[in-house]
Formats: sequence, structure tokens, C-alpha cells
Amino acid sequence: MTESTVEKKPNKHKKWIVLLLSVTCLISVILYLEYQPAGNHQLRHTEQIDSLITRTFDRFNISFSQVRKQSILLDSLTERVVYTVDVAPGFSKTRWHYELDKQVRDYGIQTPSKVQFPDRDIRVHLTYGSTVVRSVILRTDPDRVLYRDFAALILAFDRPPEPEVLNRIITLGEPIHVAIRSDAPRQDYPSLQEVRRKYPRTLWILQESNGDSFNHPDAMNPYLSHVSRVHQIDSGATILFLNPYPENLPVSLADRMSKFNVEFIDAGEALYIEELSEIVNIQQITNRILAESSVRKPPILIIEGNDANIGRLQEFITSLTEQNIQLRNPSTNSF
Repeated sequence: MTESTVEKKPNKHKKWIVLLLSVTCLISVILYLEYQPAGNHQLRHTEQIDSLITRTFDRFNISFSQVRKQSILLDSLTERVVYTVDVAPGFSKTRWHYELDKQVRDYGIQTPSKVQFPDRDIRVHLTYGSTVVRSVILRTDPDRVLYRDFAALILAFDRPPEPEVLNRIITLGEPIHVAIRSDAPRQDYPSLQEVRRKYPRTLWILQESNGDSFNHPDAMNPYLSHVSRVHQIDSGATILFLNPYPENLPVSLADRMSKFNVEFIDAGEALYIEELSEIVNIQQITNRILAESSVRKPPILIIEGNDANIGRLQEFITSLTEQNIQLRNPSTNSF
């Protein structure tokens, strides 16, 4: 092998290395320019921001008559759009801000805010990079009336919920009741009492030994036998009553129930939701609530207390709030 041949081999290797490095760098540049993380959206024009703001207004039933839109000229080339929104006392400005932030964050938009006292008006700036691109001012109009509808929400469990589940319910800050099914009140009382110590809004759902509900007229005698046991061991307790009578409760039955030192929640016409999934038609639920709403006797929603439903509960309550539906305690009756 000659000396010139020995020199050519390293040079050939160097050329291949340089070529591979060049190709790698080119691919990296292309990926950098083209790749977008999953869930992120590209902001192409500021009208997209207006669309997102308007969408959030719609979700909270804010009408055009409540909104004043004006453009403020910052310099000869730049202007900023400011939305001033009049809302009624009791309107949740912080919840609206939270929903707006969820709408715009995937576009790389931040929503810093400032509360102005004493009226607790909120000024929200929408910033893209270091630039304020939009501003929204939510101010309280004392002459505006916030019409609310009401509903009661009960989570039904086959067994006492774990402490972490109770903590998640407590964190929601809503008057949600927890109902625990029982076919043996004397046996189940200690565990229910333990739950009630941490969460006072705990009540009984009595059921037959085979797991069936006492929700038909023929079951009233065994139902009252269970109520009698609760009366003896848990005086003053609250019991869910799956009233099977569409019209008036028979006088004889009401008289027997009045002799127990317990409270009843009449859930005979409650709306039962087994799975709080995305396919649940929120509009149908809210339409029924709106039709039956009452401050004195709000309609009742019973939702199964499984892990999936607990995980979706916050979003569901937000959906109700956007329809101006407020959760209240269910009405009770001692007959």
C-alpha cells in the first residue's frame, strides 16, 4: 500500500462525517421550524382572540347589550381593543377569567389580571409575548339582575368514599351531598358516622338486601322497617326517599313517616346520571332544571360517585354555572 493511498482513506472518512453532520443539522432546522407540541395552536391573527373572548361571553350568557368594545390608539401604528362588560352582582368574575384562560392558553396567550377595589371589578389583560393584545374589564352593575336557577346535587356511593375522594368534593366548595347505600343500617352506621364527622352533608340511601331500591309502592313496608332502624341508631339523620307516588303521598304513609325522628329528601323525580361522560347532553339536563327550578324545592341530580364521575365533576358544575344554575341544598321534609 502506497503512502498516497493511506492519506486518501482518512480524507474520505472526514468527507462522510461532514456530510452526515450537515444532513443532521438540516433535519434539525426543519423539525424546529415545523414541529408544534400537541395541543398547541398557532395564533395567525388577532381576530382569533376576539373570537375566543366572544365564545366565552356566550358560554356565560353575556349578551351583546352588556359589552362595549372600543379601540385605544397606542401609537401611530398600534391599537388595542378593550372590552368593558357590565355584569350583575353575584356574577362569578373569577370563574369567567378561569374559563377564558383555558380558551387562550394553547395559543401562547397569558391572562394576568388585577382586582380593583372597592367594587371588586376585574381587569384582565391578554398578553402575547410582552405585548398586551386585548383587555377585558368586568365591572359590577348594581342595577342589573342576575337571574339564577337552582338544583341540588347528590353523589351516590355503594360504600363510604375514601378520604381523598371526600377531600376532592370539599375542595369544590359546593353544597354537594354524599349518599351511601345501605341494606343493613345497624351494620353500616359506624362507617357512615365516620364519613359524616368529616363531611356533615352525608345521608342514607336505604335499599333491599338484594340491592334493589325501595322505589315502588309495594316496598314501603320494608322501607319503613329500615327507616325505623335508622331512627333508633341515628336520630336526626337524613334519608333519601325515592318516592314512588307521582301525585300526593298517601296520608297513612305520611303519618307513619312523621313518627320517625329523621329528615327525608324526596328524590322520587330526581334526574339520575350513571356516567358523567362527554356524551351526557348538558343542554337536556339544564333544560329540565330550568323547567323545574325553585328556590324552595330545587330539582335533584343524583350522580354515581365513581372515580370517573368525580374526575369530571368540576367541569360539569362549571357547565351548570355557565347556564346560571346554582347548586343549593335539597329541601327536606319530616312529614
